[in-house]
Amino acid sequence: MCILEDMNTFDFRHAALNRTVSVEGNLKHALRELAEIEKIIREYPHIKHYIVTHHSLTADGETLSADNIYDNHRKKGYVDVGYDWIIEQIEHSAQVIVGRPMHMKGAHCPQKKMNDIGFGICWVGNFNTAPPPDMLWRAGVKHYTDLCRTFNIPPTNILGHRDCNNDRTCPGDKFDMDRLINDVTKNLIKEV
Repeated sequence: MCILEDMNTFDFRHAALNRTVSVEGNLKHALRELAEIEKIIREYPHIKHYIVTHHSLTADGETLSADNIYDNHRKKGYVDVGYDWIIEQIEHSAQVIVGRPMHMKGAHCPQKKMNDIGFGICWVGNFNTAPPPDMLWRAGVKHYTDLCRTFNIPPTNILGHRDCNNDRTCPGDKFDMDRLINDVTKNLIKEV
């Protein structure tokens, strides 16, 4: 897994292919590589139109809980972690951790075919007892805004797992989905 340290310069489309493009050294090579990636993205059959929000139901601690989620999913027989991204507060910073490669079908919400048409994002914590901390919230809103802009996903297509599966409270009773949608919408309007 890869931690996004600078979300302002991260390009989701390039991460979708799990490839690194370096502009150091040979600019012609980097431009050819970027053109190839853009071509693959245009032909990518699994276009996602939704974002499904989850929580991990764990008390967030000093350790990187994303690794525990990854191990748990592998034990269940998944090829990789089921989520596309995991958002976690580690000490004094919020981290957005790349999960399953975007060319792979998700394994986070089979209801309403969301594994096929929706990105899965897991926020580390139990939001049945308390809302996400401000730092985590800001990182999440920024990440969702970037996804909506990059993939032309309308904020109204941001869902909680509970919106797809009535047996779930996920992403938690204290996780305000309306606020998330409104904050992302405000960010997108500011950009226009």
